[in-house]
Amino acid sequence: MAPPAGQHLAAIDLQSAQHVHEVYTYLEKIGVPGDGFHEGIERTREHRRASALAQLTQLAAAAHTASLSDAEAKILGDADRYGFFKSKPSERVLYLPSDAFYPIAVAPPSDSIQSITPPALNTTNHDRIEKWTDMLIPTSRDPSSYQSCYQLKPEWNQQRARFEKRCFKGIPDRWRTGAWEMLLAESDTQRQSSSKPTLQRLHQQFNGLLISPSEQDVQIDLDVPRTINGHIFFHTRYGKGQRALFQVLHAFGMYCQTCGYCQGMGPIAATLLSYFSARMPSFVWSESMIIIIFTTYLLPAFLDSWNVFTFKNVYATFDKQMVGSSAYSTKWYITIFANTVSYEAQLRLWDAFFLKGMDILILAAVSLVYALRSKIGPGHDFEQILSTLGGRFEMEDSFRWLRSIRKLYNRQDIQDLIHESRTQWASYVLDGSASKRVT
Repeated sequence: MAPPAGQHLAAIDLQSAQHVHEVYTYLEKIGVPGDGFHEGIERTREHRRASALAQLTQLAAAAHTASLSDAEAKILGDADRYGFFKSKPSERVLYLPSDAFYPIAVAPPSDSIQSITPPALNTTNHDRIEKWTDMLIPTSRDPSSYQSCYQLKPEWNQQRARFEKRCFKGIPDRWRTGAWEMLLAESDTQRQSSSKPTLQRLHQQFNGLLISPSEQDVQIDLDVPRTINGHIFFHTRYGKGQRALFQVLHAFGMYCQTCGYCQGMGPIAATLLSYFSARMPSFVWSESMIIIIFTTYLLPAFLDSWNVFTFKNVYATFDKQMVGSSAYSTKWYITIFANTVSYEAQLRLWDAFFLKGMDILILAAVSLVYALRSKIGPGHDFEQILSTLGGRFEMEDSFRWLRSIRKLYNRQDIQDLIHESRTQWASYVLDGSASKRVT
């Protein structure tokens, strides 16, 4: 008797997942020629055996020389300071002037402009690098990555407010890995006194999760090459970047039994992989993804309270047009604003997120809604509002966005409002009405 159709399909899915897992494991050992420069060869869709994969890899390696070709040199020249290839001129975004984040009469955001290339390092950036160099000292060295771990110099422990202000101004690219790890180490101290697993324990779990295939591997493999387009680290199929991305998504999908893997996780992992080894993003997620999921549900209660509290005209328009907070905020939160703001602005938001936690994500959304008030208030219909809020934004100066977030964070009335929203949401959970409150 033939097995039921459902069992047959499940067996095929598991077999496909096993094949995908074997391909990534094999290529992790031998690497991919032309990594970062060439498109690469598709290997998982065709279910080729390992021997065939080895032959393809050897042929590609033989055709690749050690020196850079003119085409490869051009690819490097076309990448910006963050490793992205220059945006196509046809890309259009909404431009937010700095004044839009403040309660003064301003010109409305421009309807569309060409994408802005990240600015080159200037004198201010170099000065900031020197300040951070003077502020941090090495404490240990990771033998696996040859990277040093850092902490604040003793005298800076007495100047915490000044240190936090520098974080909001933006951690220099050169210091971002060390600074993020330092902020994570601070949170790990709190973990050791709670029931949450420590970073060391999460490291061990990550290595163990890589051994076995997962039914989610086929979907992860489909999503990996389209997760972060136009970045040199993730450019080559099955290159180092794509393999690391697969490992992180695979590990977290198996680690979190509640949410598993979903497509929105890719941009978060890609951002973390730009500064950490593959094992770091997995245990960062064990905390931050839970925060993000919780924030996604908390946000509607807070945003509705904030809208009534601050700009009633916008809230009245949303109510009239039946625009629920989750209709636009879920995308922002589940990706931590990836593909919503520029990469530079996204990194600055991560700086503040590692420093202060989930409240930063809430206030980042509030600040954006406030900056767009002239485009989403009275006189705009449902489609116009969601089109604006669902777009991509370029800022005249991302520092102004983070400055507005910091000012909101430091306001006691805002902290009180966040606390009230948390309390209100907790009551919804207790009475069983929470799921009905997400609009």
